[in-house]
Amino acid sequence: MKSEVKKTGTAAVYSILTIGAVLVLWFVISNYTDIPSIILPTPQAVAASFGELWVHGYGTNRDTLAVHLLASGQRLLIAFVLSVLTAVPLGLLSGCFVRVSAVLSP
Repeated sequence: MKSEVKKTGTAAVYSILTIGAVLVLWFVISNYTDIPSIILPTPQAVAASFGELWVHGYGTNRDTLAVHLLASGQRLLIAFVLSVLTAVPLGLLSGCFVRVSAVLSP
């Protein structure tokens, strides 16, 4: 049990270090090389653009990023409910009737 906790903690540390290394590498390359910002924007520019999209939105109707996230979440929830409404009855029928199981099983 202790070794599992230690492995999980070590994996988390490696994950954080990897993300940090990628961010530092991105910062150094984008700020200290001649790569155009249209090809590789700086992390600061990306963060500023994200904040702008979050607060002020984009396009002609200026929908914010939060509006689009909520719409995507709504689609995800609808898809999940429809899949549960389909899969649970089919699973119950498959468990109760051999013929239904034979049709649904690979």
